Amino acid sequence: MRIATSTIASIGIDGMNDTQSQLVSLLTEISTNRTVNLAGDNPVAASQAVDVQTAVSTNTQYATNRSTATTSLGLEDTTLSSVTTTIQAIQTLMNKATNGSLTDSDRASIAASLQTDRDQLMSLANTTDANGNYIFGGYQTSSPPFVDNANGIGAAYVGDQGKINSQVSSQRQVATNDPGSNIFMTSTPGASSPIPSAGSANTGSGTLGVVATTQSGAPTNADTYQVAFQVSSNGNTTYTVQDMTPSGTPPTVQPPGTPQPYTAGSAIQLGAGQTLTINGAPANGDTFNVAPPTATQSNIFTTLDNLIATLKTPSQSASGQTSLTNQLATFTTQVSNTYTTVLTTHASVGARETEVNTLNTQGTSVDTAYQTQLSNLVGLTTDQMAGVYSEMSTIQTQLSATQKAFVSVQGLSLFSMINV
Repeated sequence: MRIATSTIASIGIDGMNDTQSQLVSLLTEISTNRTVNLAGDNPVAASQAVDVQTAVSTNTQYATNRSTATTSLGLEDTTLSSVTTTIQAIQTLMNKATNGSLTDSDRASIAASLQTDRDQLMSLANTTDANGNYIFGGYQTSSPPFVDNANGIGAAYVGDQGKINSQVSSQRQVATNDPGSNIFMTSTPGASSPIPSAGSANTGSGTLGVVATTQSGAPTNADTYQVAFQVSSNGNTTYTVQDMTPSGTPPTVQPPGTPQPYTAGSAIQLGAGQTLTINGAPANGDTFNVAPPTATQSNIFTTLDNLIATLKTPSQSASGQTSLTNQLATFTTQVSNTYTTVLTTHASVGARETEVNTLNTQGTSVDTAYQTQLSNLVGLTTDQMAGVYSEMSTIQTQLSATQKAFVSVQGLSLFSMINV
């Protein structure tokens, strides 16, 4: 039987190529630390590994979203802390302004300090992140959400109510912002105090005291009340309480109650769940109102601008001092309501931060589980690695022997037997 030289060469080359292919495959397993690098290596494991890898990628994206959410919430958290500090400074100045011994010059000085705090509050309301986006504008992040009104009193919100949600897990979205109107121009329902005010035409020395809630949740707490005083010719002072909230169809106003004797500092019952204290001596016809906060009264910038203007107005007369005291009582409640709203929002931001941190911990555990599952499917264990190295050493020896044999066979020829 004759074997052609070309056949011998082909067989030898094919053998070496096959051995080299095995060697490359083993080297790939070592370099990637995987037993499955091609679908053909293990079709079932490869298919399952694709599913796991997809889950890993999705979990990684959630982790990225959580990181972005943490940054955004962290900035809002820090900003609201500064807002809280500023409002506390405002409240301290307002408390100082209630001192009846202050002069007009003293109050003007307090007004100047309040203006600085008001400007600081406006700056905080227009806070931007590292990318220059305004954090309190809702979806409107490219322009300041708060602008001063042209008449110099208050500010307008020109953002929107959008909340930017981030998908931080497969089943959870978290809002990474809060519209500024919900912070600086809103009184928190159920947590805000009713606003007391004195009639602008009052002439007596009656001043507003405390509005107390005696029955939380009473429906009548949402009504508007007016306390009207009557002083008889013999000097006896009485008052009547009238519910000014329209009810029924067509709307009607509840009639005033029976006149009651007035004692300075005593609680006056308003509906079923509130009381009001009046101090001093109201004059005949003087009125005092208690009502839920309006939109204007909930605008902290309007409140501060009106407060500053009031403190700049001279009030040397007794009636002027009484009017100032009552206006300060009104402003104090309005600022307190904003303070409550800021604290409520701040607590919500903190809760969201805590949730994201918890999800981060869970996400890390999930990622570890996925990596373990992936390693079990296609990974190369320590024992397998030793086997691969052993197999590779054997194949390298085989390849070396095959190459030497091929060279020897290629050197065989009848011509080498002929003596020239």
